Amino acid sequence: MNYKVKILLWVLFFAGVITTTAFVESGSSKMRCHKVNIAINTSPGNYFLDQKDVLDLLYSNGDSLLNKKITGINSGEIEMLIKKLEPVDSVQTYVTVDGEVFINISLRKVLLRVIPQNGKGFYIDSAGARMEWLPKYTSRVVVATGDYFSYCGVKDSSLVNQCEKKVVKDLYVLAKYFSAHEFWEAFTDQIYFNERGEIELVPKYGDFRVILGSVEDLDEKFQNLELFYRNGVNAENIDLYSEIVLKYKGQIVCKKKV
Repeated sequence: MNYKVKILLWVLFFAGVITTTAFVESGSSKMRCHKVNIAINTSPGNYFLDQKDVLDLLYSNGDSLLNKKITGINSGEIEMLIKKLEPVDSVQTYVTVDGEVFINISLRKVLLRVIPQNGKGFYIDSAGARMEWLPKYTSRVVVATGDYFSYCGVKDSSLVNQCEKKVVKDLYVLAKYFSAHEFWEAFTDQIYFNERGEIELVPKYGDFRVILGSVEDLDEKFQNLELFYRNGVNAENIDLYSEIVLKYKGQIVCKKKV
């Protein structure tokens, strides 16, 4: 094949590409959206959002997408709108040349719920961020209640935001420990902030409380609790105690019921 033939073939190839591209663009300018596909990736127990919620959001903003020219659909704007929904962790949107819109959503995973004395509370997610409680769905996670102002050592209500930051930070440490140790997560029915400014665990079984104090040295504290369960208690004497105190370094203190 001589040099001139090669050049001619390349010219014909690029001409074909340009013609095909122009044809596709021409077709795309007329193509309208005929289907919206919404996929929501969520973990078990985190069903805070469904397809109807997303469609309702789009409709409320005057953009149903259906029958709209695909050249007029802005994927970035759709993603920004959906990302404003608090349960959403990430969203990706793309439009196909045959008129379909795909919206792929991943939801935040919540680890526990905080219920203060004067409100409905909020969740703490797997990134350690705060997420408002939603009436649509209540996740079955460990609940933290009680007087967390005493835990923060504040009485001034103007310091509520500062206190909540500490509560979220410390409870996130405890929640991450539970995530890595499923036995202790299953063991715990509730986290409670007592009036002494300490963290207590209320077990699912047994009429007693486990006093952690703080989230310091969790490995050591739970190792001691495990040893205590293996060697110090049985079905007959477990209800003799009102408190199992783990807050002291290197020891367990048990308080009997009076």
